[in-house]
Amino acid sequence: MTLGLGLQIGDFSQRLAALQTSESIRDLVLETIQPLGFANFAYHIIQMPDVDNVRTKQAYGISSYPDSWTRHYISNGYVNDDPVIAKVYEESAPFIWEDSISLGDLSKKQRKLLEDAHSIGISNGLTIPLQSRAGETASLSLIPGDISTDDLRAPALINLLHLLAEFLHGRAARIVIEEALTNSSKRRRSLLSPRETEALTWVARGKSTWEISKILIISEKSVEFYLDSVKNKLQATNRTQAVVKAIVLGLISFKG
Repeated sequence: MTLGLGLQIGDFSQRLAALQTSESIRDLVLETIQPLGFANFAYHIIQMPDVDNVRTKQAYGISSYPDSWTRHYISNGYVNDDPVIAKVYEESAPFIWEDSISLGDLSKKQRKLLEDAHSIGISNGLTIPLQSRAGETASLSLIPGDISTDDLRAPALINLLHLLAEFLHGRAARIVIEEALTNSSKRRRSLLSPRETEALTWVARGKSTWEISKILIISEKSVEFYLDSVKNKLQATNRTQAVVKAIVLGLISFKG
C-alpha cells in the first residue's frame, strides 16, 4: 500500500497542478483516496472571527460530503461548535477523531453535531492540520469507508496522506479563497481596482498611510478609503491579513 500510495501522490501532484476549479480538484481527490479505503473528504479553510467577536468563524473549502449535510452544517452554524475544528487549533500533527475527541468534554451542541454526522455515516475520521497560508487555519479530513481504524493508525499511511494534504493545500488554497470571494467558480475577475492594488502593494512593502499618500499623491483619507475597500473585498480583519490574502491570490507581490 505504501508504494502504491507513493506512486499515486506523484501522479496526484502532477495532475493537481493543472486544475483550475474546486470541482475538478474534488474529483481528483476522490479518485485518489477511494482506492485507499476512504469514502469522503473535507478540505476546509477556517477564518477566525474578529478580535472583538463581531463575526463568527467562516469556513470555505472543498468536500465530497452530501449537499444535504453541507446545507445542514451551514444552517446550524456548526463551524463554531465543531470539535474537529477546535482540535485543529490545538494540534499540529494528524489525529484520529475517536482517539482525540472525548464525548464527555463536549458541549450539548457539539454532541448534537456528532450525532447528526453519525446519522449520515460520518462517525470517525483522520484530520490533518495544515500550515496557514493566508491568515487562516486549514485542514484535510478523510472519512474511512472500508479501511479499519487500526489501518488508519499506520504511521506510513498517515505520513503519505499528510504529504498529499500539503500538495492539495498548496494548490487549492488560492482557488478556494478566490472562489469564495468572487462567489463563482465559473467567472474570475480582478478583485482589486488599480488604485487599491497600488495602496496595498505599498502596505506590503512596509509603508505607512502618510508615506503611501505621498507616493501616490493622494490624501491620507483617500489611502484609508482604498485600504478599507480592500479589507472588505478580501474579507480581512486588518491590513496584514489583507496583504497575505492578496499575495496568496497573486494580486500583489512583495517585490519592489
